[in-house]
Amino acid sequence: MSGRRDCGEDGSLAVVLLAAIILGGAIAALFVTVDTGVDTARRDRDWHGAINAADAGIQEAVTVIRADEVETACPDGTCTGNLSDGGSYVATYTETFLGYQVCSEGQLNGVDREACADFDLNLLFGGAGVIGLDRVRIDGSASGISDPIIIGTAGEFVNVSNACDKLEELEFYNDSDVATPNPCPDVTVNSGPRTFVNLAEEAFTTGECSGDAKIWPSYPTQPHPEDDRDPWVRGETYCTALVDIPQNANIQLTGNVDDGPVKVYADPGDTGSAAAKYPGRGEVNTLGDALDLQFFIRQGEVDLDMKGNTSINALWYAPDSACDVRGNTTFTGAVLCQDVALGGNVDFVVPDDLRYLRAGPTVLDRWFEP
Repeated sequence: MSGRRDCGEDGSLAVVLLAAIILGGAIAALFVTVDTGVDTARRDRDWHGAINAADAGIQEAVTVIRADEVETACPDGTCTGNLSDGGSYVATYTETFLGYQVCSEGQLNGVDREACADFDLNLLFGGAGVIGLDRVRIDGSASGISDPIIIGTAGEFVNVSNACDKLEELEFYNDSDVATPNPCPDVTVNSGPRTFVNLAEEAFTTGECSGDAKIWPSYPTQPHPEDDRDPWVRGETYCTALVDIPQNANIQLTGNVDDGPVKVYADPGDTGSAAAKYPGRGEVNTLGDALDLQFFIRQGEVDLDMKGNTSINALWYAPDSACDVRGNTTFTGAVLCQDVALGGNVDFVVPDDLRYLRAGPTVLDRWFEP
């Protein structure tokens, strides 16, 4: 038999080799596909885990801000946290005109995602001692104002007495820097949209003064026949048609300071009558903090034409009322009304802790950074 090979044997060998190559490639491709699928699933898991971690930082911010614990929980403006799946976050708190902006960076296995949210504290006053939503008018000498104050408005500021040296700042609650020409160009101006909730409206419709609540015809002079409480007791809430503080009154709060403030809600109804009046010549809560005595007016004029030597420590919150504040008066606290007129020789002393009094917080906007 000769040494020549049969071509049929060579063909079979080639087929076997080709099949082995194809099979090996398929197996390799299978391993690549499996590895790629595992990597994709892992990346998706880490991506979603980083989102969850970032969101956890925002959720914590809701709790911390609502409890007013930003300074204690995040003393340097930063809070951190770890999740059970290995994720973590670093949340940074930045103060804004309305409250805070919080940005939380979540991380899991090297994947980072960032979530941010704007918080509105719904500040009742902020740092402003006088707020007139439609207008603030200073038509007295304003010489009694010893320390410059912050005045805010969403409308116009009328400075008849040219008391620019009595202003620390002007706040305009709208989208433009100044709603009307600024009569005090050298005074710092802050601006931004703000909303003010009529808390007395809520109290009389769904809150403390609704339903079977006892409404005093005139507080504190004419209590409800079935309401035997003493007025001016800390921690108590009073509902009335009229706040009528007598002239020459010397009124001090009773009870424990830790029980909270006296809250008085007034609504004269659709009578066209005033909601509050105090002719002055007396002392009201001069031994207590202004935040201990809070008046909330649903509607009707607030007449604080305080004649003579008068001292009062209180907050007046009446966003749908006109307020007239005059007299030779030391007024410690703040006034928020629809229209505020200041006259006479009123000295406004604004408490430092006034800016922390609030009805919020609410989340204005929330987003993930790309």
